Amino acid sequence: MIAISAAWLDPNRDRPLFEGHALLAPLLPRLEETHELLVRFVQRDATGPVQASIRELTSAFVELDGAHDRLARGIHAVLTGLAELSEDASSRAVLLDLRDELLPTGMREIQRSYLEQSGNLRRIREHVMSTRRDVLRTIPLPAGDTLADAVEAWADTGLEFERLDARRRELQRERDLVAPAISHIEVRHAWVRLANAVVAAADLEGLPGATLSRLLGPLREAEAKADRLAARRRPARSAPEAEPELESDTILEPEVIEPEEVFEIG
Repeated sequence: MIAISAAWLDPNRDRPLFEGHALLAPLLPRLEETHELLVRFVQRDATGPVQASIRELTSAFVELDGAHDRLARGIHAVLTGLAELSEDASSRAVLLDLRDELLPTGMREIQRSYLEQSGNLRRIREHVMSTRRDVLRTIPLPAGDTLADAVEAWADTGLEFERLDARRRELQRERDLVAPAISHIEVRHAWVRLANAVVAAADLEGLPGATLSRLLGPLREAEAKADRLAARRRPARSAPEAEPELESDTILEPEVIEPEEVFEIG
């Protein structure tokens, strides 16, 4: 967003184009005001202590998610492999039942939200381990421990998910306490409305193709990039993210642009 409106307001770039057309020139004061507000939000968020904590929290979530997924894959693979190698039908059934009790959704478990994962792990800690620990202890692992140790380590990641989520909520409350009179989302909506107005005004002005490409090209490129990112992210679980930099905001088709929600986890 900021890079696009900065070019529109720059006297050495697109501002003369706005000033030279009757339908575009009246948009400049509102563009200047909205652009300045966006810059202030970015500067505040980039340097503020709450944003620094958000970045640290995001890194912790990503690292914990890697440990959770690695353990889930390993537990699933061990129980599946042992069942495949067993010649006894009843032993195969016990192993596969145990696997399915631990991972009811199979390997789709690692694609679920963090809170869904922590809910499954709480179920394992509170119910499954009390009845299945002895069986899990009979399955040795190369380091000398047993599958019970691996499952307990996996269940512990759920406790950490819950702790990090509680911290996330604290940060949200802290940020709300220092919220400005107008919110970041409201400013982004205002920018979107102005971008729509620029598109409409440029169309009504009947600008030549080359001029139109110069004025709206960056907007269209950002739109295409956002579409590609959305297509890649659609099948996957949403990861926790800090509030995004405005240069990489999602911009959809200008007629229906809607800013993204920010700092939603799981």
